[in-house]
Amino acid sequence: MKEATELVFIPMPIMGHIVSAVEMAKRVLSKQNGGGGEEEVNLIITVLILKQQSSLDAQTSNYIQSQTTTATDDDEYSGSQRLKFVTLTLPPQAAATAAKMYFDSFIPQVRDWVSGTRSSGDLRRLVFVVDLLCTGTVDVANEFGIPAYVFFSSGAAALGLIFFLQSIKDRNLNDPFLNIPTYAYPFPARCLPPPVLDKNSLETFLGISERVRGTKGVLVNTFLELEPQAVKTLSDEPGWPPIYPIGPLLNLQPPEGPEAGEEEESRRQIMKWLDRQEDGSVVFLCFGSQARFTADHEEQVKEIAAGLERSGQRFLWAFRSAGDDDRRGTLLLPGGFLERTGAAGVGMVVNGWAPQTAILAHRAVGGFVSHCGWNSTLESLWFGKPVATWPMQAAEQEANAFQLVKEIGVGVEIKLSTDVTGAEEIGRGIKQLMDPLNPVRFKAKELGEKSRLALAEGGSSSTSLARFVEDAINTN
Repeated sequence: MKEATELVFIPMPIMGHIVSAVEMAKRVLSKQNGGGGEEEVNLIITVLILKQQSSLDAQTSNYIQSQTTTATDDDEYSGSQRLKFVTLTLPPQAAATAAKMYFDSFIPQVRDWVSGTRSSGDLRRLVFVVDLLCTGTVDVANEFGIPAYVFFSSGAAALGLIFFLQSIKDRNLNDPFLNIPTYAYPFPARCLPPPVLDKNSLETFLGISERVRGTKGVLVNTFLELEPQAVKTLSDEPGWPPIYPIGPLLNLQPPEGPEAGEEEESRRQIMKWLDRQEDGSVVFLCFGSQARFTADHEEQVKEIAAGLERSGQRFLWAFRSAGDDDRRGTLLLPGGFLERTGAAGVGMVVNGWAPQTAILAHRAVGGFVSHCGWNSTLESLWFGKPVATWPMQAAEQEANAFQLVKEIGVGVEIKLSTDVTGAEEIGRGIKQLMDPLNPVRFKAKELGEKSRLALAEGGSSSTSLARFVEDAINTN
């Protein structure tokens, strides 16, 4: 019997990153359960939840609580407790706002946790799997002789933006287009993630890139069929660690926790409305869990509403506003908009939370106006729904939008203005997205099928995950 191996997952303490890491952990354990034999039970996973003194947001806390319950009660994980969660809290005096200081601020807590594990007489062999934004903990792994892998919750093309960051820095960023090897087409400089354009953050990410190069491998939340050029480029580059495309990593389960009852009622109302619509007739608008409309956005809100009416499409709009009461945000809408669209049955505005995966899965939804976060992108493709891009200039969303439209061919660009995007452009983009003969619709359905095949036994991501598990167990 081989010695027991404990994979230590260290995700960035943000909902999307935690979900991807936990879903990957569960998939690793499921693959082990399916393999049979005595050696399979010698792998366990610990997820370190990093947080500051202030609590995690309610959505993240509820998700972690639901996974803790599953890990304790579900037959798949019971008995051996093969999936567990440990919370490490950052002392208030160590809190920082600068990117590098924040990313590295948890190093002492992780070091203390490893020291405590070793001093307790626990003989399990540790292997770190750290979020790309938590690569400071790779230094801890090196101190203790622990093999370390990196997990990147976005796609392979975006990973290339980090791996090739030094060469990007050395070029003239005033040029409108850049040649980045993970993209087939010239990459618009305007789509570079904001940190690349900030001197302090750029130096931080250059350091991250160097740390990644010294690890045992990088797990990426993508699948080969979605990003063939990017995966091949990263895999073939000499001196870089192995690449494991293991996605899509999705949480398709309904929410649990104290707010689940209220959310379930909202879900029922939404599903009831969608059930009355024809197949593929509804466009779904959602700008991400972090996007909030305020009084400063009133003109843009009115243009979106006018664009929806101009498009003539049935719509479902997940409308989130700043503050505790999302209903107040709908006061930003044009007078009579809710009455006109609601009475005619052509539209539904949801105040606050909406069950995005359930909506995208519904037969009535034919397209998605999205902020282009990577998790939302993968969810949309999983259900075969094309995207109209509305990136929020955060993280790699601009790069994702370019990739969806130009590289993958499942997106329609809504040309955003630096000020306010007008109703005419919004209406045009939505009409183009929902055109039943638009090739993006067929491409999205094709990739939806391929994403499921990638996760099936023998599929590209399933095979890649098995290769990672074998390497992690056997690596020195």
